[in-house]
Amino acid sequence: MPRSATVLVVDPDPGSSQAVGRWLEAADYSVLMAAGGREGLDTFLSRRPDLVLLEALLPEMDGLELCRRIRSIARTPVIFLSALDRPDERTRGLASGADDYLVKPADADELLGRVSAVLRRAGVSTAPGETLVAGPLRVDARRREVAVSGVDVSLTPLEFSLLQALVERSGEVVSSVDLLNSVWGPEYWDRGLVKWHMMRLRRKLEGAGLPRSAIASVRGVGYGFRIFGEGRTATDSAA
Repeated sequence: MPRSATVLVVDPDPGSSQAVGRWLEAADYSVLMAAGGREGLDTFLSRRPDLVLLEALLPEMDGLELCRRIRSIARTPVIFLSALDRPDERTRGLASGADDYLVKPADADELLGRVSAVLRRAGVSTAPGETLVAGPLRVDARRREVAVSGVDVSLTPLEFSLLQALVERSGEVVSSVDLLNSVWGPEYWDRGLVKWHMMRLRRKLEGAGLPRSAIASVRGVGYGFRIFGEGRTATDSAA
């Protein structure tokens, strides 16, 4: 994660946004501020931050809609930092495309840990030039691109990291705890994050034509990528 990463904070509460801004700047992040949904979208489009911290309760355009707009045009990580604390609200936030959801008031160390972990995931890759191939699925680790039968599949950085973690261990069952540690980081404990983002990943891959059986769920344990078709090989994309 580069020390100069830029974080856009979208929050109408000046007390909250200023406190968060101070924490981020003390950790050497560049900070952008927006007080409403439309202002947040305009700032995102003009400045292209590395991460967005987003309140769900926004004037002009609510946080859920803003998150969906961002996700429709970019893979930029989004974390909700919201006063809405009911489980169904958290579920809606994740379903809108967010990578994580924190409830106010947030602890500075936890917030910075989550920001660091999400940015780290967005830049994770295996050895440069390595491409993993399993049947019609092709995962290019250097370019962070995925294709099914030659057709590109648009994944968020988190979804890519989840798929990569599974394909690298094809034929094994990877526990939800292992996925949390390797994809989110050791500071994460909520297996529901794995469930929600895995559901979105599988939906995208199935929509592109990958068999549903390619990613198996093992109740109470985790997930496994099944070797099928041509099998799994590793190639150098530069060759």
